Amino acid sequence: MSDTVITVLMSTYNGEKYVKQQIDSILAQTIWQKCRLFVRDDGSKDNTPFILQEYADKGLICYEKGENVGFAKSFFYLMQNAEKVTGSSDYYAFCDQDDFWMPNKLETALNCLQNHPDLQKPLLYYSNMEVCDSNLNFVCKNDFRKTPPDFTELCLNSVLYGFTFVFNDILLKKVCQLDSAKIDGHDFILAATAAALGTIISDETVTAKYRRHDANTSQSRNFTVKALIWKIKRFLINRNNRIKLQIENFYDVFKTELKEKDLHLVKLLVGDKSVHFKKLKLLFYPARFRQSIFQDFVLRVFLFLGLL
Repeated sequence: MSDTVITVLMSTYNGEKYVKQQIDSILAQTIWQKCRLFVRDDGSKDNTPFILQEYADKGLICYEKGENVGFAKSFFYLMQNAEKVTGSSDYYAFCDQDDFWMPNKLETALNCLQNHPDLQKPLLYYSNMEVCDSNLNFVCKNDFRKTPPDFTELCLNSVLYGFTFVFNDILLKKVCQLDSAKIDGHDFILAATAAALGTIISDETVTAKYRRHDANTSQSRNFTVKALIWKIKRFLINRNNRIKLQIENFYDVFKTELKEKDLHLVKLLVGDKSVHFKKLKLLFYPARFRQSIFQDFVLRVFLFLGLL
């Protein structure tokens, strides 16, 4: 681990209330001497850019101010430009503006990643976290996925929390081959790519506090009825076909690298002409798309009806 470098990627938007506490928790990491923090502001209208500039002036972060493009494209920009801005890194981590990292978060992740038997394949680590209120007081435990989801589930669902991710440079370079204009979510596509082309490592260790409040950037990280409605609209109704665009782009780029089972599923989803009875095969697909039986059934119906 002595020569290892890790770059933390953070996108901010109107985060003046919590971003300082989050940055300070990153600077307090036990292995901060091995780390860099690259921040892109996504067109904030509050004091977030001024706060970030103060850290940049002290030489603590690399900071770029950008136009508002949405958090997914903003994170993708960070992935595509990290090496150019901060230099080469062995590992990367996603970071949201309003959470809080335990001091050993990155050290714990690197220990797990570097003990993997095959360091030459795309590797993605995710950890446990605890749900807190806006003041970081404990609210409840996270429903942690001890067994990593496979590609069948991840190709249609964003089921892991991106702010717990630490991943190697090999995975980052794979994902950066994709078209950012066709990506539905940065953490979504990163997990799917890791499942298809590499390995996902789960760790029950709590390494971060998720701050639950009304201004969370991604509703998928909320635990309310409002969030459930948002998920239904995004993943089931999906009027803009963002997920289908993402799968088509994934197929175009990685079809020669996919395992036979995963390639068959992607061909069904993109409507490849070489596969017959595609809708029926999706309706009766032998593996689960979702953990919930009800949600899995509903998703199959939407796929059969061509609504996804």
